[in-house]
Amino acid sequence: DVPVEGCTLKSFVIARTKNGEVQASDWIHSHDPSSLKYLWLRRSWRYICAVTDCRKPAAIQFAPPLLHEHHNTLKNSNNLYSSDEKLLYFCSTDHFAAHWRQLRIRMKEASRLNGLNRPLHQLEQLEYLLRLDAEGKIPPRENNIELSVLSTDRDYTPTAADIGSTLILRTLYTDATGADGSQPEEQSDQLENWTEIVSAVVLPMPPLPPPRKVFSLRNKRRRPLVAHTSSPNSIRFLTYNCLAEIYAKGSNATSNSCPSWALAWTFRGQNVLRELMLYNADVMCLQEIQLDHYEEILPKFHALGYDSVFKKKTREPMGMEGKIDGCATLYRRDKFALREVHEVEFDSIATQWFHAVDTRVLKRLVRGNIALVVVLEPLVQMDLSWTSARPVSPNDWLCVANTHIFWDPDKADVKLFQTIALLSYLENLLGDRDLPLLVGGDFNSTPDSIVYKYLSRGMVSLSDLEDMRDPCGIASQLHLSHDFELYSAYALAYGREPPYTNYTSQFRDTLSYVWCSDRVQVEAVVEIPSDHELFGLSETGIKSLPNEQWSSDHVALVCDFKL
Repeated sequence: DVPVEGCTLKSFVIARTKNGEVQASDWIHSHDPSSLKYLWLRRSWRYICAVTDCRKPAAIQFAPPLLHEHHNTLKNSNNLYSSDEKLLYFCSTDHFAAHWRQLRIRMKEASRLNGLNRPLHQLEQLEYLLRLDAEGKIPPRENNIELSVLSTDRDYTPTAADIGSTLILRTLYTDATGADGSQPEEQSDQLENWTEIVSAVVLPMPPLPPPRKVFSLRNKRRRPLVAHTSSPNSIRFLTYNCLAEIYAKGSNATSNSCPSWALAWTFRGQNVLRELMLYNADVMCLQEIQLDHYEEILPKFHALGYDSVFKKKTREPMGMEGKIDGCATLYRRDKFALREVHEVEFDSIATQWFHAVDTRVLKRLVRGNIALVVVLEPLVQMDLSWTSARPVSPNDWLCVANTHIFWDPDKADVKLFQTIALLSYLENLLGDRDLPLLVGGDFNSTPDSIVYKYLSRGMVSLSDLEDMRDPCGIASQLHLSHDFELYSAYALAYGREPPYTNYTSQFRDTLSYVWCSDRVQVEAVVEIPSDHELFGLSETGIKSLPNEQWSSDHVALVCDFKL
């Protein structure tokens, strides 16, 4: 991966032990941590390409004859050779040609300031010569390489000082038998014994996504997104499909439109965290979070004041155990106390409901999707801190459901089953408790789908199912209504759903929603970013997520509620 400022580079080493076994670095560190040494170095050049964001070492130097012939009289602060000397070096002829317009302007200005005032036709003649590569370009001065020792740790996080340089990782495994038969104690730390790998040029962290606006339902006005006022009965809620790495790198819709370094989780994880902090939510429902990435990012969330619960999908892992994704629900521990956690496995419910039916039904329904339900107690504010000294009535606790419904557009019957299973579970869980309810997630269903009709209407009829493909007759065996009165927060704000929550080169529509019960009042919603806000800084020019600023193919839905 291309290194990016602030994004940790993780080393992975494979070595042959003295008994001939091939082992990875995790095994080596668990058995003999001192046998594997690391050395991180920064390699920088005295002269780099003048083209913005290139930063490759210079291979040619621009030495215009127009100035060169007066070189002895031009050594002052106004000429091209002094304060702007860095503008004279390029990595290639292509970058020199691309930069020629700016150079031509600066050359004319330097000539004027130094009283040369060459006629325009002579400048044009010079441009012709330069374009023909006849004059004007010479090899650069000695481009010295400078090496700086950065770290001896296993991993390294590039800093601002590393931008524009390449990084070198050297490793030495001292347990291995030397090529001459020498034992570890006979080996030295000589450079020829180290293995070396060189990175690409370190890139700066891209700027944050453009600030999103908030639409207030009270006065129908737009305002900047700012930290909301914390109070016991006001919360900011977020749902966001973060795009698991196992899906990002395997999709043509993403890999063809996004630079490889911006697809790597080492970058995207950091960028998603930066974006989430912009919203300052009290409760967050995240989908497509890999187990290994959840464990990695959990300390960062904890340091920011969040506690969380996680539920992985029930399908088989893709390769390693940590490479399975799931749902994570996070909440501010100074505002809520966790009272209940309930894991919903749709495969288990399918087995309970259809165990005596044709095995084809179970084969179609078992997909590994899940939901995660928590019950949170709002903490009462006293003085300057949150405390539960005056407990909120259990009838005012908040129930939050986080889910990720099956993706396949040809299996609406499976999606309908999973959604009905979730609502049925919530009905049985809450019973007579009329708790405020928020449901956030990726339902993989558009606003014209059978799933949306079921959620928004409270029921669907058999006539609604006529156009739905249902080869096993699953829908006819389901209870097609629920007892909740649910509202889509965004539809309530605008009178319709957003134009999209998922945006790739192959698909653009709304799939994620925030549903709320009648005990929750929608106060405001954060507006969906426009095309320009999503793609204005994209290097590829392709309208498809993710990209360098937005690290998921989905956009986050954020709402302010009053309980």
